[in-house]
Amino acid sequence: MGAPAPALEDLLRRRPDIWLANRAPPVRTRPGLSTGFTALDALLPDGGWPAAGLVDLVTATPSALNLILPLAARLGRAGREILWVAPPLLPYAPALAAAGLDLAYLSLVPGADQAPWAAEQGLRSGACGLVVLWTRALPQPRLRRLQLAAEEAETPLFRLCPPIDTGGPTPARLRLEVQACSEGLNLRLTKARGLCGARPLRLPLWKP
Repeated sequence: MGAPAPALEDLLRRRPDIWLANRAPPVRTRPGLSTGFTALDALLPDGGWPAAGLVDLVTATPSALNLILPLAARLGRAGREILWVAPPLLPYAPALAAAGLDLAYLSLVPGADQAPWAAEQGLRSGACGLVVLWTRALPQPRLRRLQLAAEEAETPLFRLCPPIDTGGPTPARLRLEVQACSEGLNLRLTKARGLCGARPLRLPLWKP
């Protein structure tokens, strides 16, 4: 096989998520974003949440949002906008403020009809430091669009979806299954770069 054409080489330089089969995947040097939970940071390959790209949280419990709140609070304190799209329940402002989230930097888009489109537009606007999307099953082309938009915007996108709607592959950089338990949350990392087999973790949310 000859050397790639200049146009292809340029694409490979701009898109580290694409590589030739006869080359090793590029090593990401961009550090992850701390989750705010030491044990969870140690579980994740980047030492935290990906700084860009799609993260699937497969869950039926509203408590899973607690995994994202420390990052949202830090980004808000840094003056970055936080976008929540189609949350199933009306957020309780006093609880969010108690978690350290500056509500002045939180924007909500209600309703599920155009939720994926709204999330994509938020990413492409360049104004958001974090986007959280609640959705049911989405077709693969739509998921790939969201993943690409998050990578290009250098922004993390969290997709919270119920277990019954997550069959099949996902272009997400990470996939975590999240279940509530008496001690906090049970987590199982089922997709990550370099991961061989699911990795479990029990996380007591009141002891970050």
